[in-house]
Amino acid sequence: MMQGQLVDAGSLFPQAKGLPSTRRFPLVLFLVFQILLISLWVWRGEIFYLPLAIIGSWILYLCATSLLAWIPLAILGHAALFFQRTEGVAASELVFAIFFYGMLILWLVDALFVKRQKLLSVPGDRLLLIFLMLAAFSIVPAAAGGNKLFLWVREFVVFAALLFYFPLREALATAKGRKIVYGAFLLVSLAIAMKNLYEYRSGTAVAMYVWQLLGARQTANEPLFMAVILAALAVWMTSSKRWAQVACLFIVPFFSLSLIFTFSRGYWLGTLLGAMVLLLLGNRQEKRKLLLFVAIVALAAVGVIVVVFSDIFLALLSMVARRFFSATTAASDRSLANRLVEAGVVWDLIMRNPIIGAGLGAEYSYYHLLRSSTQKTLFVHNGYLYLWFKLGIFGLLVFLGTFLAKISQGVRIIRERNVLFRNPFVLASTAILIAMLQVSFTSPQFYARDSVLIICICWATIAAAADAAKN
Repeated sequence: MMQGQLVDAGSLFPQAKGLPSTRRFPLVLFLVFQILLISLWVWRGEIFYLPLAIIGSWILYLCATSLLAWIPLAILGHAALFFQRTEGVAASELVFAIFFYGMLILWLVDALFVKRQKLLSVPGDRLLLIFLMLAAFSIVPAAAGGNKLFLWVREFVVFAALLFYFPLREALATAKGRKIVYGAFLLVSLAIAMKNLYEYRSGTAVAMYVWQLLGARQTANEPLFMAVILAALAVWMTSSKRWAQVACLFIVPFFSLSLIFTFSRGYWLGTLLGAMVLLLLGNRQEKRKLLLFVAIVALAAVGVIVVVFSDIFLALLSMVARRFFSATTAASDRSLANRLVEAGVVWDLIMRNPIIGAGLGAEYSYYHLLRSSTQKTLFVHNGYLYLWFKLGIFGLLVFLGTFLAKISQGVRIIRERNVLFRNPFVLASTAILIAMLQVSFTSPQFYARDSVLIICICWATIAAAADAAKN
């Protein structure tokens, strides 16, 4: 997509400064709304919240008329989802959903009917559309199976968020857009990492036994840490800018510690796999830089752990090693054994309806080994079994086709001997997506809310680079 396409005076989302004549009518309507809002507040006598309401409505107007205002707020707003750990729907989640999907629908209407863009322009786009249609069609088997409508909607809106890929692709077509998108994602990840490290340190401060170090772990949003680590490694490999290399020296150790203290073995292995992909796709000089960097960061990370966790350093080291090496011994690890029990139950359910699936919102029960009780849940740890169980074999194959098409496109861009070869974020996006394929055997990257955001950014990064290569 050419940058010139973004400066469209007839669009609701122009990137140019100033106010085109086609936006005067929305502005007049907005000003009338402001007058009505102020009049209503004065009439009711509730003046205290009026400034916040006015500021909020102006922000909404800015987002509705500027892509590069909406995109970062949408990414930062995901914090409302990441900080929410209960199964219910919090008020912050509801507000974010209205904002996110409202703006997404507005962008799609603008792109299709005002700009008349051809959205399905790169490999995998048509498969994505087919997948979303299959997800919507799952309302039929869901209704036939007696699934709760609320649960169907709850799962469908997560998949619908994959449409965020299209506006992200447009934003990432410019250098300014790339800085804004990647910067917003880094800020969200940093906030989550700081919160997790603080809570873990608070939990270990009162630990009296080694097993309590594992019990205090913070397992939320590991995909964010994995993605930031791999992106920073790619920047280190390809960038010759001193400030970028210095930033990587801080970013990688910090997020590595955040990932280590989740004690999530799947993400440890996924990050290692992603680093191996970076090593494989890099040239000789980049491979040397990456290996040297990993050695430096490993020593730095050990140093930080010794300083910050000096009182429990040896116990932590023992726990990390024990946790990592137990990943290969499912027979003696109750956590992995529990997931095998879960997978067996889901597999039996898949065989009952392998073609169209049970529909989104389908629940099932299995005996949870760790809790010693029967659990009823929507969640399936194996992402592949999850898609097959809910959307049938066609849903699984179409989604994997979309996923693999983006990976294949990323590899092709990297292998081409042109300027785009040195794009660190295409390199990182390809490695992250490959790592997610491995992690999805034990954690459903295709459905988790943080992973869906990462997938959209990775897909958009690769597609924007492919569009730029065409032009």
